[in-house]
Amino acid sequence: MYPGLLYGTGYPHNVKAEGAITVGFALDYVTGLPIIQGSSLKGTLRSFFPDKKKSLSAEWGALLKDLIKPTQVISEKDIARFFEDEDVFLGAFPIVESNCKNILAGENITPHDAENLKNPVPIAMLKVKPEVKYRFLFQLTDSTLDNGQVFTKDDKLELYKKLILLGGIGAKTNVGFGQFRDDTPIKREWMRKVYTFVVTGYLPGSDGRMKYLALKEKDGEAETTCPYYLINSQKRDATGFAIGETVKLMFDRMENDSPRWRKA
Repeated sequence: MYPGLLYGTGYPHNVKAEGAITVGFALDYVTGLPIIQGSSLKGTLRSFFPDKKKSLSAEWGALLKDLIKPTQVISEKDIARFFEDEDVFLGAFPIVESNCKNILAGENITPHDAENLKNPVPIAMLKVKPEVKYRFLFQLTDSTLDNGQVFTKDDKLELYKKLILLGGIGAKTNVGFGQFRDDTPIKREWMRKVYTFVVTGYLPGSDGRMKYLALKEKDGEAETTCPYYLINSQKRDATGFAIGETVKLMFDRMENDSPRWRKA
């Protein structure tokens, strides 16, 4: 996301030429692409959790608790096992589209302090342009927590993803760099369920005819209305159904779309 990704500001490049890029990015030895190394990915995620040397603010501690399922309690020992013994953090690699010509751009930072405000010297860096996609790679395992619960690799992946989306990664995240969004396609599935309703009354249409049935779920509390012809188009109007008669309807919808009733 805008303004892009800054990474590796602590990596010096010992190039003496004027205007040379002197700090920034680890480049993959084989492809030359700007990567996020596994050790950095691991360190960033580990920093979101408390340890013996660091406690979390009350606000961040509460937020972290909200990211974990309410039934799961993760101790400091559990966290230490995740990062030290069980899981492998392979890093993140840019997904370069075939029509992409350049994923890098120039960026400058200008270090200064109260005594050197007049002539600060900019430091040239590289950044990854906004909208470049990265694939994060892990080798995760199921873990048994101290309390006996199982924290699955899918649970871990979901937690790590939320932390990256929430906290970002790389340098200068506090001013917007290194922020990601999830572009994983949403899996859309049909959801269908058949309900049995009891006819409780009739409702008129705009022409005054009784076109709608008032229905109540037979073994539940749900109530709805439905055009009579959706159930039986051979009847003259809604009064063709007796009060107390049972009818079946299918609740038919695609995820994220408006629901609709169909004949069961």
